[in-house]
Amino acid sequence: MNKSNDSTNTNNKEILEKIKNGYRKFLKNDSYLLQVDANERSITHRFAIYLEDEFPDYNVDCEYNRECADIKKNK
Repeated sequence: MNKSNDSTNTNNKEILEKIKNGYRKFLKNDSYLLQVDANERSITHRFAIYLEDEFPDYNVDCEYNRECADIKKNK
């Protein structure tokens, strides 16, 4: 394995760990949303808050519905 692959694998592991941390925080603080069958938007909003804590340089947008300039459509 070359250095580039090592760096990518490390970065992927760090990203995955941050996502897991956000998920754990969501479950700890907001799991009741799953128990009461809350609206998907409510759930994704709360999860996005925890992801933004983990990725402070990014804006997590759970309503983004585009693929480049085109609106995504169900096929």
